[in-house]
Amino acid sequence: MRAFGSIVAVGLLATASEAGGATMSGSSGNFRITWPTRTGFNYIVETSDDLGAWSGTWMIETGTGSVAGYDLPRLQGRGFYRAREYADSFGESFLLLPEQATELCLKAGVCFSFDLGGFDELPGKIRLYKRPFGSGEDWEIIGTITDFAEIDGIKFVRGSAIWLPDAPGQYEVQTAVVSPSGELLATATRLVPVVENAAPTVAIIDGPRSPSPTGQAALFETEVSDPDGEVQRVEFFDNGVLIGTDFEAPFGNLILGPDGETYTLLRGTHNITAMAYDSHGATGESPEAFAVVVTGGNARPELAIISPDDGLTVEQGDDVVITCTVSDADGAADLVQLEAWNVVTLASASNGEAPFDSLTINTANWKPGSHVLRIRARDTEGAASYPRDLHLRVTTPGMPDFAQMLVAEIVDEDTATASAPSFTGVEPSSGLFAGGLDSGLEIDSGAVLTSGAAVLWNGGDVSESSDENLVIGFPNFEEPGDAALDALVDGYRTLDAAVLEFDVFCPESQLEIVYQFGSEEYDNYVGNFNDAFLVTVDGVPSSFVPDCSAIVSVSSVNAVMPANEHLYLDDDIDIAPNVAPGNEGAQVEYDGMTIRLRVHAFVSPNESHRVRLVVGDVNDDLLDSGLFILSNGVRTISPIP
Repeated sequence: MRAFGSIVAVGLLATASEAGGATMSGSSGNFRITWPTRTGFNYIVETSDDLGAWSGTWMIETGTGSVAGYDLPRLQGRGFYRAREYADSFGESFLLLPEQATELCLKAGVCFSFDLGGFDELPGKIRLYKRPFGSGEDWEIIGTITDFAEIDGIKFVRGSAIWLPDAPGQYEVQTAVVSPSGELLATATRLVPVVENAAPTVAIIDGPRSPSPTGQAALFETEVSDPDGEVQRVEFFDNGVLIGTDFEAPFGNLILGPDGETYTLLRGTHNITAMAYDSHGATGESPEAFAVVVTGGNARPELAIISPDDGLTVEQGDDVVITCTVSDADGAADLVQLEAWNVVTLASASNGEAPFDSLTINTANWKPGSHVLRIRARDTEGAASYPRDLHLRVTTPGMPDFAQMLVAEIVDEDTATASAPSFTGVEPSSGLFAGGLDSGLEIDSGAVLTSGAAVLWNGGDVSESSDENLVIGFPNFEEPGDAALDALVDGYRTLDAAVLEFDVFCPESQLEIVYQFGSEEYDNYVGNFNDAFLVTVDGVPSSFVPDCSAIVSVSSVNAVMPANEHLYLDDDIDIAPNVAPGNEGAQVEYDGMTIRLRVHAFVSPNESHRVRLVVGDVNDDLLDSGLFILSNGVRTISPIP
């Protein structure tokens, strides 16, 4: 893929010269080179300080028959520039994504994917450029990729490269592959239309028999569509109260409540509405309610929470007093109990005395972190109200803020400023780690988020099934998952999610995150339990495998399916030999891991961007997974290193 071309112009920085119709003009460090172009040819501006070695791909331009120009950066002392004309296509096939003129959703970003197999050696860098389509403006650099690897003869970018445009529009993007010595090897240009995300639509077109003298199963027929993607899930509401979610098409025939149960519509008038979600978070609501009237039988109690406010923070050991309004169409005498239980710990409280308007639950034995209280009322026939959830955060007196501790460890404060950190999950699931290289990781220290227990990360690989429920005292119960991760995994829901998010002010336009992912699901359960993690920047998924085909997960990186086997490390074959002598008892526990990877996110500079990291189990809460983030591994860099 070596490109050769003729010199169109050579100019001395201190003078104006002309060669072959090209000119340099300006003075006092403000110079510009211009030259006529020819259709079908490409042009590059390079620099040298001795007319011998040329490097620095300052700009690449595709000829149109018009005059091209470029403002030269100011250098100290003498310098030379040249514009070179190339008659070939620069081996454009190396750029796999984005595809030419394929519309991309603003909320999905623009993912770059490369085939580096045709190059004799790994590139020194890949530069990415942009400009509005048809504007004729000079190219503006998006970012520069410098992290590459070659494993088993496969050359690849070590991670994902995502550009987050700040507005929809028609863009030209260009990539330039540069050798380690600074020689241009190849370029490619694409037209990239970026459009706003279109919201999905949903309508309930059929449902249970109405009117009916008996209770009816909550089963419905719907029409759903998404003009630019797929509907990921549909939530169903009864008179405004969430009664469950269907995660798979055809949406409406398996509506699962928060505990995985299904509901029956009891006596009363039920106005059923639906809300559809697409993979980018856009929503669409059914235009009208579907009415179901049940005239006979028992009525379901109704409940509403008055206090405390959702999201309350309490200290470990505090009493939480919950006040409610509870009613029953069968009469107050039909009510027998108000109950609440902690979804994470199963700690519970109940009140069996009228007026069933309050109860108290103690947090003495709760782990620090986020918790979900599920509250409902029961009647004499055993019918329960639809559950209402109350989210609480439990802190330990005198302990530092957990989210702030994690963020301070992973954000490089010399290049970025973090603020507004938050952690969702049970705090023992996550924490800081050190000695990673001695334990077989490719990252030595940082923060780890797990769907189990952080203390297990270097347990010596003694178990094929590390599970937090057996270690930190949690019953074998499913903790909440994460909707954003749900939308991108091979599986219908996630569980035991640990979520860290924060704002990061980026003085530069290139945000990078260095990480490694491991799981106990490897490799016996590949294809069945796709534990996964997700990094988003401003809500845009950014932790993809290098070819952008899927997020990094058990299903996308493993030894069973060969597409990304070069990204996978087996515990016995690849990790164990790298454990420091005498440290075998502290080998990383996970049965398989990715190699060290990097998110390259190209953002608007001098702005704050929201970073969100989440890891979770998929389909069941067993065999846990972990995400390791390098100390100071969240950083911004100049796009021109």
